[in-house]
Amino acid sequence: MDILKFLLISAFPIVLIETSLSVYIIESEAQGYIKYVPSLLHLLYKPIYTGGFIYLMSLLVSQGNWDIRKCLSVGFNSWQNLILVYFASSVIIIAGIIAFIIPGLILFARLSLSEFVVVLEKTTAKKAITKSYGISKPFTLEIIGSTFLLSLVLAAISLLVQFGANAISLNTYLLFVVIAMLGIILESIVSILLFRFYDLSIKAQADPGNPEGKVRTHPDA
Repeated sequence: MDILKFLLISAFPIVLIETSLSVYIIESEAQGYIKYVPSLLHLLYKPIYTGGFIYLMSLLVSQGNWDIRKCLSVGFNSWQNLILVYFASSVIIIAGIIAFIIPGLILFARLSLSEFVVVLEKTTAKKAITKSYGISKPFTLEIIGSTFLLSLVLAAISLLVQFGANAISLNTYLLFVVIAMLGIILESIVSILLFRFYDLSIKAQADPGNPEGKVRTHPDA
């Protein structure tokens, strides 16, 4: 319920704005740069939401209490480094996929914990990518396998929901809202999985023989 509450408060209003813009652009057949406004809005807000969600997960694991303003504040403060992580990781992973698919998958797994390092350890994008590459090494195959299987399941759910929405003839606006919120929920599920691997990585790094303990969070939170 905490996660659902966070999604409704932090993501739903932005989804409504993005959807309203998208529907207006489609129905008015708008031309020019305005066509890119919804995508730009999503790109600019995603780090704030993602950072807040990561911090929320750390609080739920470590203490159970959370505050929406604090979560979004952490996301806002992590915005610059998260943006840099997104771009740098995307370029590296795409380069690996272009070379061969396998290197791309390995790079995805090795860099998949970067955003968690940025938010929870308050470090730079460069240091976060470097650390993620190191701490994720023991879990590379597990990350690839579990995210692949989860992605297949989530893709099937997404198709079923979209099929159901089309079957009951939702209007364009509601259909866009449903698809957008579904996408955010599915991304959140993947983030929860990757957060588990971050937790395991930190525990293994702290005590390779007995990786137990609580996940790290901001020392001043």
